[in-house]
Amino acid sequence: MEFLIGLNVKPKEINNLNQVLFEDASGASATPTESECIAYGFIPYKTVCYYQYNDTQMIPDTEILSIGRRNSIEENVLDSSVIGIDNFVFRNSNNNLIVGDSNTLNSISNTLISGTKGDALYNNSQILAGNQNDDILGERQSILLLAGADTTTSTYTRTYINDDGSTLFNVEDNSIVSYTAHAIGVRTGGTAAGDKGDFKYWIERGAVVSRNGTLTIDRTRDSISSDGTTSGWNVNSDIDGTNLYIEVKGKNNMNVKWIIRMEISEMRTGIDLS
Repeated sequence: MEFLIGLNVKPKEINNLNQVLFEDASGASATPTESECIAYGFIPYKTVCYYQYNDTQMIPDTEILSIGRRNSIEENVLDSSVIGIDNFVFRNSNNNLIVGDSNTLNSISNTLISGTKGDALYNNSQILAGNQNDDILGERQSILLLAGADTTTSTYTRTYINDDGSTLFNVEDNSIVSYTAHAIGVRTGGTAAGDKGDFKYWIERGAVVSRNGTLTIDRTRDSISSDGTTSGWNVNSDIDGTNLYIEVKGKNNMNVKWIIRMEISEMRTGIDLS
């Protein structure tokens, strides 16, 4: 759910007691005021915000297959299936499958999430959450993503999730992620020496630690296979702010298409690691 104009908190998840938990812009837990609770369409009681089951704001605009109990589905959720209990689907989510309990799907599409207390944040992803109900949201989960880019020069170029030109993987505060990136570059054209179909495949792997929002990274790379003229091509992983990304480079006057399969294991500690 996005922030309402003029408000500095927004709903994050609904727990098993039907209480709405809020967060601020940094992702930290926040306590809403009575007016903030009402603004998002919930019911305030003392210092707690509650979701009402028959709230029409939670009714999707089209038929949703929901098998289970206490699943909360906001408006404008299309063609999705929810199997389990206490799952939450934010508005403007399409073509998703959720199997399990206490999972949250955050206004994204074409995603599969299974397990307990998973937190889905990226389009076209797969999430396996292995938590207990008293763990924090997304405490232990694995995430499968695809990223891509096109290059025509020898300059490093960032790959973006779903090749959308903007989305990088955000490392949550005080969490640790390990990653394995299967990177393939394939030549599709250009005037430099070599042929269409020349390719190279690497495995880039490492770990990133966020200590209260400050990231550090350790990484390594193995060249697995290649064919044709690929001298100068390379892959590297790096960090920028709170983001992890994979960057690639080909060669001048070569058209190279890149695909990155990112396998991520995430541990959100829930404590200050700084």
